Amino acid sequence: MLEEWLSIAEERKLNEAVESCESHTDDLYRELVEHLEEIKEKKPELSEVANSIENLFIIKTRRDVNYIFPAAIQVGIQIGKRIK
Repeated sequence: MLEEWLSIAEERKLNEAVESCESHTDDLYRELVEHLEEIKEKKPELSEVANSIENLFIIKTRRDVNYIFPAAIQVGIQIGKRIK
């Protein structure tokens, strides 16, 4: 049961971290979308490619957080152990 609670807590923190990262890079995301909209307007045949690029940007943020968050927790634990 403890592992289940820890898993839920970790998932909640991961989601919070993703939201924080997305918020922090919102200006870049808006700029990307503007460029992609321009591409779609000038070359409608590239709409699917532009949509894929936008999705990859979003997925990359999530993957980065899912990778680095657990690693950062482990580093924090190791630092805490050394401080003791």
